[in-house]
Amino acid sequence: MSGDAFRHRMEQLAADDEVHAVVAIVLPTGATGDLEAAILQATTGKPLAAVVLTQPESVRLIDNRIPAYGSPEAAVRALARAVGYGAWRAAPRGTVPDLPDVRTADARALIRESAPGWLGPGQAAELLRCYGIALADPASAGPRVVVRVAGDRVFGPLVRLEAGDSYRTARFTPLTDVDAAYLTRERPDLDLVDLLLRVSRLADDLPEVTELELDLGGAAVIDARVKAEPYQPQDPYLRKLR
Repeated sequence: MSGDAFRHRMEQLAADDEVHAVVAIVLPTGATGDLEAAILQATTGKPLAAVVLTQPESVRLIDNRIPAYGSPEAAVRALARAVGYGAWRAAPRGTVPDLPDVRTADARALIRESAPGWLGPGQAAELLRCYGIALADPASAGPRVVVRVAGDRVFGPLVRLEAGDSYRTARFTPLTDVDAAYLTRERPDLDLVDLLLRVSRLADDLPEVTELELDLGGAAVIDARVKAEPYQPQDPYLRKLR
């Protein structure tokens, strides 16, 4: 196939409303024209990736414009990731709720007055009450549901939801209402959005809380473990003498 014919066929495909991206696969031989030039000259108006089966590189750029992959599978994976990223960028970000009933000052005072390490049961319960989270009596048995917080000095606190043995999902704080709904997307039976938002606020307010684990019975918290350690803000990328 000549370069002009190849370019024309690409443009025909891209003009189809059912086509959302084009992957141009070429195997240059002495009988073909300059197919890479044809790819550069094509006007597709759609995402475009090339596959050059003879190239030694796994991926390179043609004329610093068009990504060229060594296999069709690699090109399709890259396009799929780009589509996923685009969908994530286009999704609504949501808002971080104000939660006016939260008693941040009381919570910080409690942490300051506590010895480093795991808080006692009474202290943990009081800390949760500062964020509108009450402990309930143990409920009927069922798949274990756990909300965890793990502190990270670089990325910040991570809120995790675990339900049973198979469902694991997480987001970094601060959680928006959209984030909290996303965490529970596969467990609509669990009314946990408000709880997750309150846990996120606690983790954001109190960087001293390095670990938190809440056992749930349904949507009620039936047990809590909280660990607090001294916290000194620092820039992990700041150079300093050893």
